[in-house]
Amino acid sequence: MKRARITVLLSAAIALVIAVGAPAAAAAAPPATDLALAVDPASAEVSVKVLYRPSPSATPVKLSTNAEVAVSFWKLDAEAGFYFEQATGTWTEGGPDEVDTSAPLEPGIYSIRFLANDTSIGGQWWSGKRYFYESADIVLTAGTSLDLGTVVLEPRTFDVDRISGSDRYATAVAVSQATIADDMRANVVYLASGTNYPDALATGPAAIARGGVLLLTRTGSLPAVTRAELQRLNPSRVVIVGGPGAVSAGVMSAVKTALPGVPVDRLGGSNRYATGELIVRNAFASTGAGLAIIATGRNYPDALAAGPAAGYLGAPVILVDGRGGIPASTVTLLRDLGITQAVMLGGPSVVSEAVRSDLMGIVGPGGVYRIQGVSRYDTAAQLNSAVFGPSDFAMVSSGANFPDALAGAPLAGALGAPLYLTRPGCLSAEADAGIVASRANGVVLLGGPGALSAQVANLGVCR
Repeated sequence: MKRARITVLLSAAIALVIAVGAPAAAAAAPPATDLALAVDPASAEVSVKVLYRPSPSATPVKLSTNAEVAVSFWKLDAEAGFYFEQATGTWTEGGPDEVDTSAPLEPGIYSIRFLANDTSIGGQWWSGKRYFYESADIVLTAGTSLDLGTVVLEPRTFDVDRISGSDRYATAVAVSQATIADDMRANVVYLASGTNYPDALATGPAAIARGGVLLLTRTGSLPAVTRAELQRLNPSRVVIVGGPGAVSAGVMSAVKTALPGVPVDRLGGSNRYATGELIVRNAFASTGAGLAIIATGRNYPDALAAGPAAGYLGAPVILVDGRGGIPASTVTLLRDLGITQAVMLGGPSVVSEAVRSDLMGIVGPGGVYRIQGVSRYDTAAQLNSAVFGPSDFAMVSSGANFPDALAGAPLAGALGAPLYLTRPGCLSAEADAGIVASRANGVVLLGGPGALSAQVANLGVCR
């Protein structure tokens, strides 16, 4: 098969880079713009002129001669209802006008992203939009060429938003409302304890995989705000996470009363690890998973950061004690899921070499990787760097507590966004560097000022 060729008309000499993008946000795209231009399925030709506007009132100018720009083409899979990156156009300074892409451009509906290598220049979607959900689509049909005209890049700025409520239960509801609109029905709602973390650590990727959300409850009573959100979501199913010691029979009864006719199940094992395995089996057994992220269940930071990353990869988070080897039940789970690659989070004092040895026995020596940082903030940043490419949004949560990050995982999954952990009083240097590297235009803070201070909201870095 011929590779697509893209004709590029640049106003400045622009070198080429390959861009790897994160999944487009799970939001309805604007109506497609049919330019009445056509593209041969085996040899697509597209032309574009790139300029830069250094300030809002300035006249657009040529980019500097050492600038690099990548243009990625995101094709709509109408049947599945999502966009995927089909090709990336690359251009070399002084090179020919015709440039190969990484894959043929087929006829279809596309959104297009522009990224300069200069981080002072913001990323942008067609046409002139900062975010995918704002972008206009373009229809490519078989026949002739497409001229995109002039694309004007703008200076990079950050939109900072905060999602919070009066307490952890209300914050989880606010995240749910940002994830699922009023005219949509949730596929599933996971309901977990808001006062303890272990049972729910594996739940974020499960909620992402199943198109659901995670709400929090008190152990002995269902908060009014959570009850109201359950009724708004009108889910097809509710899953109680943990045994009666974590979420009581009274709470389960209250959920059934609030949602008559909706199936309410409980996934609770003899301990946190057994509960985690039940959650993973329930969410992933029917589809399998080639990759798993392995995190300690003795503390929460690594597993919290892993939730969105695992969801992005379609992978589960599997909890281990980490001080010894892998128990037989976890070995069986890994084999049943068809795991061929495993990523361990944290150093040997967190997830032992015995765990690594057992994993190598299951997936082979070449399929086990370890990601570890000097702190929880560094480990989260390193994981995000390894998993995510450029993303419209980056999410930030406190690394000193668990509820907000726990509930935020499904929203991160909907946005295709990494989740960075930070200190409550200032933005950790690791999160700062990761946000810059992710090319995000928007930063979403999870939790109120008590969880993330005004200095974090101002992106004030810890010194």
